[in-house]
Amino acid sequence: MQATVAATTAWVIARQLIDDHIPFFAPIAAVVALNASRGERGLNAVRVVLGVFVGIVAGEAAVAVLGGGVASLVAALLAALAAARLLASATVVLNQAAVAAILTVVAADGQAGPQRLVDALVGAVVALVFTQVLFSPEPVGMLRRAQGQALAGIGSALDHTAHLLDRVESGEVDEANVAGLSPIEVPAAVVDLAKVRRATDRTVRRSAVWQRQRGAVEHEQLRAATIDLLSASSLMLCRVTVALPTPDREPFAHLIGRLGGALGRLAADPADHEARQRAADEALTAVHEVVDNADDGEHERGAALAAARITVGDLLAVVGVEPDDAARAIESGRDTVVVENVPPAPRFPIRLSRRHRRHW
Repeated sequence: MQATVAATTAWVIARQLIDDHIPFFAPIAAVVALNASRGERGLNAVRVVLGVFVGIVAGEAAVAVLGGGVASLVAALLAALAAARLLASATVVLNQAAVAAILTVVAADGQAGPQRLVDALVGAVVALVFTQVLFSPEPVGMLRRAQGQALAGIGSALDHTAHLLDRVESGEVDEANVAGLSPIEVPAAVVDLAKVRRATDRTVRRSAVWQRQRGAVEHEQLRAATIDLLSASSLMLCRVTVALPTPDREPFAHLIGRLGGALGRLAADPADHEARQRAADEALTAVHEVVDNADDGEHERGAALAAARITVGDLLAVVGVEPDDAARAIESGRDTVVVENVPPAPRFPIRLSRRHRRHW
């Protein structure tokens, strides 16, 4: 819908600026600039402008010197791609430079003129207004949604491992197949979270409307970084548990299942204080049941206990427990810790008066 409105707006504006021409570059530039994930559209718009500008200039120069025909097309393409490669390595810049050069030569009919460059600039400006002002993505909301998806992915991997070990215990799965069926890589949602972190960082720094969320975004960025650590430690816990002798697996399988359930519930609303407190308390209770009843004298069991402590420590960091408090709670046997409140994020890009807030 945004692309449709932006393309139509660009077409209308370009028609008003220059009479007696068909402004096909304006809607094309607007649509291509918006063809990126949220948080990256502003940068994409700038890249599109650069590519289209290079392509049009190369095409106009070729038409002015050589007129129409194959020679102009070849010269325009070579010049556009060479210049785009020198200015930027992004694929969208190269593609737009080539397309703009082709369209310029084909549409010029041997006549050079500045109107196509004006059309492209109109389309890009419309796209920038859409991405940076009218529909600029709310960065804290983007981060929290990505955090929830990442936590759900980690929780799902833990649940999968717990169910797998239960099936081994019941004889449904052969012992020889356990290692091959257990999780071996970071969930895709955790990888996507890293992309969202970069996108929201660009949004809060470059967007004209979300500067007020800078502090909240920095806080959520730190939490997102701890989710990366939690993903790695959870994977390690799963792998170490699978490698244990069968008689030693049960308490760790139970711990993995409880951690997976806690993360699954937390994923529904990672910013909710009560949900984070419940996840912290449940993780501490679960790890203490394992630690209190386990002997870490053997190498394999000791490695599993260490992995369990690290994983729970990372989970506590995710929900907002200070590292020193988390370490003391794990070692001392306390089943509860103080979870810090999430700082509020402005709901609106501009400051509203109290009278306007009441209406919202």
